[in-house]
Amino acid sequence: MSELKRRVAIYTCDRCHKQVEWQSHEAAEARTDHRCGVIPNPGYKMGNPDRPGVRPNKYGAVRVEIDGYKFDSKAEAARYEDLKLREKAGELCALDVHPWWDLHVNDIKIGRFTADFKYWVKSQGEPGAGHTVVEDVKSTATRTREFKRTKKHMLAEYGIDIKEVLNR
Repeated sequence: MSELKRRVAIYTCDRCHKQVEWQSHEAAEARTDHRCGVIPNPGYKMGNPDRPGVRPNKYGAVRVEIDGYKFDSKAEAARYEDLKLREKAGELCALDVHPWWDLHVNDIKIGRFTADFKYWVKSQGEPGAGHTVVEDVKSTATRTREFKRTKKHMLAEYGIDIKEVLNR
């Protein structure tokens, strides 16, 4: 048997939601059942054969690394490339990737918000004038109720209005 056929295939059982693994892809495609008696669904594959047990992203996003930064999606990486070009053109400065803020209620830390980008936009009129922009790349699926609550919390605690960059 070649090395490719010896890889373990991992799937999730439709009934017990446990990971089920086979020593070959042939056994997985034959849909051999396991101890709970239900035939696992090979359409719900847990990751790829090179990285067994690594779950794919819930929203189908693919992690990308550029300039040593790890981005959660291709859209976020593309936005970084765009902001880098705008920084070179002089439209913005002080680009910060993945800045974070602790979230507090009654002086008790309840969590942390990590934005995608923070940068300074120069104003056209006066030299040295401008404002800080905090961005988060979102799709319609990732614009959840939790994010909306965190956005309001950032505005209330720090006075920062998070700019959402929608990915189509």
